[in-house]
Amino acid sequence: MDQPFLRKLAAINRTPIRYLAPFLFTAVLGVLAALSLIALSVMSDQSPRALLAIFGFTASFLSVWAIASLLPCLSMIVQFMGLKLDALDVPDDGG
Repeated sequence: MDQPFLRKLAAINRTPIRYLAPFLFTAVLGVLAALSLIALSVMSDQSPRALLAIFGFTASFLSVWAIASLLPCLSMIVQFMGLKLDALDVPDDGG
């Protein structure tokens, strides 16, 4: 995402945010899953079963969702490489 590439993106009317957003979403899901797993791991046998079930479900749901969201991210990488190829055809004005 250097300046010449961003200028070329502007010339072909594309925004780089569209290609970065899925990776940020997956990173946020991973962090939330890790925090849920940490909270679940510090609970003891004496913790209420409902609380264990809630944190267990949340941790497993977020973990599976984070892993499953990697597939669309791989698709986005392929689209981004196509975008880089499209930007090669646009001359860099240098300024």
